[in-house]
Amino acid sequence: MAFKPFPDSDCEDEHISRARHISSFYKSHFQIIDNLICHHDNERRARLDAEERAASFERRFNESEAKRKDLSSKLEANTADLKKTKENLQTTNQKLDATKKELTTTQANLNEITEKFNTSESKLHKTADDLKATKKTLQQTSNELKEAKERRVKETVELEKKLAEANKGEKAAKADVLSLTKKNNDLEDRKDAAEERQREAERDAERKVDKARKNLQAAEDRANKFFRGSNRKAGKFYLDLVVYGGVEIENKAVIDTLLKHAVHGTSFTISNDLLGGDPWAKTDYKGKPKTFTAFYAVNDQGPFESISQLEGQPVKFE
Repeated sequence: MAFKPFPDSDCEDEHISRARHISSFYKSHFQIIDNLICHHDNERRARLDAEERAASFERRFNESEAKRKDLSSKLEANTADLKKTKENLQTTNQKLDATKKELTTTQANLNEITEKFNTSESKLHKTADDLKATKKTLQQTSNELKEAKERRVKETVELEKKLAEANKGEKAAKADVLSLTKKNNDLEDRKDAAEERQREAERDAERKVDKARKNLQAAEDRANKFFRGSNRKAGKFYLDLVVYGGVEIENKAVIDTLLKHAVHGTSFTISNDLLGGDPWAKTDYKGKPKTFTAFYAVNDQGPFESISQLEGQPVKFE
């Protein structure tokens, strides 16, 4: 269609007005479209933000869930450790009970050994008395031998006199000589028998003395087996066994300190410093409270007594 100019100015104004109206119409629509595009962009950004926040929340949730599972596993491990610790404590208590029974049995054995020692000592004294009696018998036998020799000498002298003074015949002289020889042989036999009895008595006495010495030494060895020595004794107290955290304490300085408290009747607080260090320092139980137990005797008499207390608590010997 060919463009035709407007016939007049009024018509031109109308078209201009319409053009302006149409331009305004499209401008408003374009504005609406821009607004819709902006709104869509905003919604898209909002959705992306929401998705990002959801992903972040999911990550935090997964991290929290992982931490919860880790804490749950640690709680289960701690529960297992606690159960194991309780079992160890029960085992320790059972061992302490067994130790008490062994100490009671040891005391009974010690009493039996003491009784055997006293019996052996009595036997030793009796053996010594028997040895004195044997020596006395040997002395009497020696005196008898001496008297027999003197009698033999006298008889020999008398026989020689008889032979010199009386020559009553060869037969009678030979008979006297034979008789004297027989008596001499009898005396020699009696002497040999007496000397053999003396030697046998001496050997028997030596065997008895050796046996008594061996019994005495065995009794002393058995007695020493149950006593640790005088370094664990002060005053009327004898400290036999000290256990801290399931470990026996043998440090002399610690033993001396405990004996001082026992003698003076003073109380003391259970601590690592007092007992020479923490026996659990290199274990998983480091820092946990330990139990102190001591077995002792008073006035060298049984049965053994004991005291027991937790770390950090006061205690004293009764």
